[in-house]
Order: sequence, then structure tokens, then C-alpha cells
Amino acid sequence: MNEKKHLLVINGKALAETGVIPPPTGDSRIEERKYKRNLAQAKEYLLPQINQLRLDVEELPQENILKNIYFRISYPNGFLAKSYQVSSIYRDSGLTLIGSSSWKDDEGKEGKSDYLFGTKDNIEALSLAISDSSVQIQQKEIRRMEEISLLKPLIFDDSESKSYELVFHSVENIEELLSKFQAITGLNSNEYSFIHTVNNVVFIVCKLTNEKLINLRNFNPLRAAYSSENREFSADNFFPEQILNKYTDISLDSESVKQLPWIGLIDGGVSKSNNFFLPVEQIHESTAPASSRFIEHGSSVASVLLYGELDGQNGGGELVPSFRVQSIRALPSEEDMEFNLLTLDKMIMEIVPKYSNIRVWNLSIGPVGPIQDEVVSSLTRILDQIAYENDIIFVIAAGNTGEHTGIAKRIQIPGDAVNNLTVSAYYKHHENKITSPYSSIGLGREGAKLKPDLIDHGGLLPIDPIYTISSSNYFLNKVQGTSFSAPNVARKLALILNEYPDFNVWEARALLEHSLALRISSAKDIQFEGKGEFDKGSVQLIASEEDEIRIMYSGIISAKGYVILPIPIPEETIAKTAEFTWTLVTKTKINPDNTDKYTEYGIEDDFYPNADKYPFRKGDKTIYVDLSSEEGKASAEVLLEEGFKKSSYPQKQPSKYLDETERRNKFLKWDTSKTQRIRKRVHGLKRPFIRLHGLSRSENRDRIEYVLVVTVRFVKDTSIYDNVMSKYPILQSIQVRSEGRQQV
Repeated sequence: MNEKKHLLVINGKALAETGVIPPPTGDSRIEERKYKRNLAQAKEYLLPQINQLRLDVEELPQENILKNIYFRISYPNGFLAKSYQVSSIYRDSGLTLIGSSSWKDDEGKEGKSDYLFGTKDNIEALSLAISDSSVQIQQKEIRRMEEISLLKPLIFDDSESKSYELVFHSVENIEELLSKFQAITGLNSNEYSFIHTVNNVVFIVCKLTNEKLINLRNFNPLRAAYSSENREFSADNFFPEQILNKYTDISLDSESVKQLPWIGLIDGGVSKSNNFFLPVEQIHESTAPASSRFIEHGSSVASVLLYGELDGQNGGGELVPSFRVQSIRALPSEEDMEFNLLTLDKMIMEIVPKYSNIRVWNLSIGPVGPIQDEVVSSLTRILDQIAYENDIIFVIAAGNTGEHTGIAKRIQIPGDAVNNLTVSAYYKHHENKITSPYSSIGLGREGAKLKPDLIDHGGLLPIDPIYTISSSNYFLNKVQGTSFSAPNVARKLALILNEYPDFNVWEARALLEHSLALRISSAKDIQFEGKGEFDKGSVQLIASEEDEIRIMYSGIISAKGYVILPIPIPEETIAKTAEFTWTLVTKTKINPDNTDKYTEYGIEDDFYPNADKYPFRKGDKTIYVDLSSEEGKASAEVLLEEGFKKSSYPQKQPSKYLDETERRNKFLKWDTSKTQRIRKRVHGLKRPFIRLHGLSRSENRDRIEYVLVVTVRFVKDTSIYDNVMSKYPILQSIQVRSEGRQQV
């Protein structure tokens, strides 16, 4: 490591303070301006829609509906915030809220829909409430409503696909659902497989003719249908060219093997007959026979995890493994018609949580098809749930559909996982690194919009192949794909977690995402390239430049609570300009049935450059006063006597009011990873801090884990680090482990 680098300060939380909860600032006039109609107009507008809903239900054949009717109530742009969530009228009508999603109108403005179920009697109760409710809160809820209509499924038809995953809304009676599904499709119980979640959301995987798919279009409880063919081998065309392997494997004794760190692999299996793969333990295998082609793919991915990049042209000598790999063979034979996506889901749910020794898992396989904003796949929700519950991270290949057209080039399932990392690929050409044209592109979903997360070497045939150990000792494979850029990242991340075992995966992710954010320029197309490359090992994560200091704050915040994180800056400086860059990573539960509210937790992060400069407000008038001087204090007294109110917090930057759409899209309010950068003149800084505000979709005061990493740059002031550490003796820098370091 370059000794001139300044090492990460790891205990910024020692400076943390509990923030005060500001008084409510709601203004009834603001809400009133958002309404399109008064109460009478709203009733006149909505009641015909309920009549139409009744007619639509009556026209459906009995086999297409269950005891409960599934329908939606939609709300326009002005009512996206959590505070506008309708509940009272649903509760009194006996309706059950089972999900939600967002949509855009003709002007590009975002709205939302609540998904509900209830009996015909419950729908009549809703109609009566809209007609006659005298409850004030319900009258407001009625005026927010824009559309009431029968729910119909989203069918993502793929004429080349025969295998589909079907997602159903939450049901009360699974047997009733399956019976009606069989009646519509003509399938018997041996011709499909299913799983269900704790709230009885049902997933079915089956083969469907075009005629049977059409027959499902009016099946009321169906939420979505999309292809579930195997992704990697329809998109990768994985038929590698082979060349002679000039490397030799090193025979490690059992004690040396035990010293190697662990890493996890979910793929097509790994060759057991090849000595290069002796550190691989097959911990679980599909019951179906293995495929030689899938074994070849899994062996190539394992090669990257074990040995990193190989030089296929000039390489030779002994290869020393970096890991012990625990492998799940999830892909069976191509001829096995019983295998489907739910088989993979069940394997991951059952096997991964048993292996607490593994903190990083590589996943380079998945179903064909781009992510869809309107529905969350079973695999995505499982990966996010397991990552949250077990403090692990999955490194996921983004997919290889970048040369397709339209939505097909978007990142593939499960690349939208919000608690995990998604990797795209580049190739090398004349010393340049160029995004591989096959790489699937972003954006991600609500909760993780900036996907893919990062980019790594995935190659491009024939000009820049990735060389990997084959299933045979004697050959190297020449390959390409995000299947091989992903294990490059997983390998580096797992090595650093082994080097610094006190980091948890959320801290490692925050440090990694922050290091990428520091390199982002306005010229970078994040949607296409990802945020950057993980190419400098631990130095990239824990070391800052000579005129910088990097601080990590790890902690827990209560939903609805506030935390103040002071940013240490030097007393004296030669710098005229300061730059603050911070990255916030939030560990979150998920709400997969609410695609517009997929992340349960969020944290708002606001920057306050001057702890003494406060806003005083009266009506629409705001005056800013610096309370650090006697003159300022006297001015504040006068303003208070005149009826002004002092804000609970100083002036933040930016101070502009943002509506809910701007908070979500510009400042990524509910995203699990986000970065801000602010430049300030040094003379305008006084005890700067970042205020965190914990958010939850529910009313529970849950405890939310977060990691904030801040890099402070005082331009050209190379003494910033020493001055800050001298001023704040409580701060501690990370200790570098010098022995046993492995090449990343």
C-alpha cells in the first residue's frame, strides 16, 4: 500500500448525536391544492366506475374469478407520499390491501395504484362509503381516488418461450386457486410446480402453449406471466474454444487448505476430476443428472473465483488457489424437463442460510428476461430476503442481452436485487476498457435505480477472451460474458472481507460503492457502464488521497428517528474550497408485492454546512440568522417577538423544497445505496454535519442498520488528515494487516 495514502477512519459513529424530531410541518392548504375535485364531484366521478367494476365482474366466467375479486384503485402524482396512503375506507369496507405499483400518465407524471381484494359485498360497502361517508378522513381519501377498475394480469409474451413463471396476488385459499388454474389451462398437478410465500402469494412455473397463455389473460388473481427459460445458455451461447493449459496446480496440504477463506458459488457444478478444483466442495446438487456444458460453465466461473485472471497466451507455472469454494450445482441436464426456476429458488432458500461461514456468493445464472417494474420475480425477492436475514451478499451477473432491442436489453432477473451487487462487463482494446456490447443495461427498480452497480472484465470474443481452467486439467477455456465479470468482483470483495474480518458485508458494500462514486464524472453513463470498476483492491476502499480524509459511520437509526453525524474538519487550512462526498447504504426488508414500495426502509440524508445559521419563518417569509455572534442572537430575539419561529435545524443545502417524485428520483429517497457530492467555500463552513432521518413504510419504529462513508477533500491541503486526527483524538484509523495479504 502507498504509505502516503490516508487510511480510513472507522469509528465516525463515536461523534454521532441523537437529533431532535422537528414539529409537523404539514399545511392543509398544500393538500387542498392537490385535489382535482371537491367531494360531490369525486362521488359523481367514482360511482360510475364502481358500477362498471360490477359489470366487468359479472361478465367474467366463474372459472376466472375466486371468492374474492381483485381490483385496483389508482391515485395521481400529488398523492405518492406515505402520508397520503389510504387505509380508513379500505378497513371499514372490509377490503384487503395486497400490493401496489406505480405508473406514468401521458405527461410522464408518476402515479400509483393500490391492489385490493374483497367479496362482492365488500365492493358494495365501498360504494356505500363513497356515497355516504361522513368520516372526514374518508372524505379526503375519496377525493384522492382517480380510477377504480378490475385487475387484469400483465402478460409479457415471448413467442420463443414455452416455459413461464406465473405470479399470483395473495390468495386466501390456495387450493381454490390451483383448481381454477387447472381448469383454465388443462394442466394437471404433475405438469406444473409452485411455491407460496408467507402471505400466500403463489408462484407457478409451467409450460404453456400460446392458446393456454391467452386463456389466462382474464384470470382475475393472476398478477403477471413472464418467460422462465434458462438465461445463461440462451444468451451466452456458451460453447468455449479451448487451448492447451500450461499451468500446473499446486498441491496444498490439508492444513494449508484450512487457512483459505470461503466463498460461495451457485452455478452448473464444478468438475470433480480436475485437480485445479480440489478446493471446491460440492455442498448440494440438483437431483437431476448433470450437464457437461453446464459443468463447463460452472468450472469456468469457479476458475475465476479461485485463481483470478489467467494469461492464456504466455501464462504458466503454478496456480495457488485463493479460496475454498462451496458450490451448489443448481443446473441439471438440458434434457431434464422437471427443472425450473422454482427449483433454483428452493435450493437457495434451503441451502444458503445453512452456511454461515460464507459471506459472499457468486450467482452467474438466472432466468431469461429483463426485470419488470410492475412485478418482482421470485428469485429477486429470495436473494434480497436471504441477504437481509443472514448478513451476506450475492454478486450477480447483469446479463448478456445488451445487443437486443428495446426492453430486452435491460438487466436480467435477478439483477434488480436491492440488497446485492450487480455486475456488467468490459473488454480491453488497445489499452482501453470498453463496455462489452453484450452487457445488459439499467436502470434498476425502485429501491435500487442505479443498476448495474459496477463493471469488471468480462471480455469480448475473439479480440479479448477471458481465460479459465476447463473441466479438464489439460485445457483452458476462452470465454466472455457477465458470468465472468461477476466472479471477478465476488473474488475481490471476499478477499477484502477476509483481510478485514471486522467489516460486515454492508460496510464493505458501502466502502466499495463510495470508492466508485468518487470516480463518477458527468460524462459517465451509469445506466450503461455501472458506477465504475473495482480495480485497486483494499486500497480503493480504505485509503484516500493526500488532501482528503475518509470516515465511516456505522450505526442503527429508528424509523422516524433522527441522527446527527458531525463531519470533522480542521481548525486551520490553506484550502479555499472543500468537497464533501458521501455514500449511504441501508440494509432493508423488502415489500415484493408493492413494487413502488419495494424497500421497507429508507434514510433521508441532508447536509448542513453551518451549524449556527438558522432559518426563522413566518408565513411565506424566511430570514436566515447566524447565531454564533451577539448581533445574530439579538436579531433572533427580535424575530421571535415578531412572531417568527426558529427552525429545529440550521439551513440545509440545498434548501429548495422537493416534492415526493423529486425526493425519490433525484435524491433516491428509498434506495439502498446513494451518493451525494457538495462543494463549498471553506469560509462558509462551521461544524458541518449530515442529518439522517429513518424511514419505514409501516408505522413501526423499526431499527434500521446503515453505513455512511464520507470523504472530505480540502483542496491541496495535505495536512488535513493529521489536523483532523489531532483535533478529534477519539477517532481511530483502520489497522492494515501486513501479513498473509493476497493479491486481489
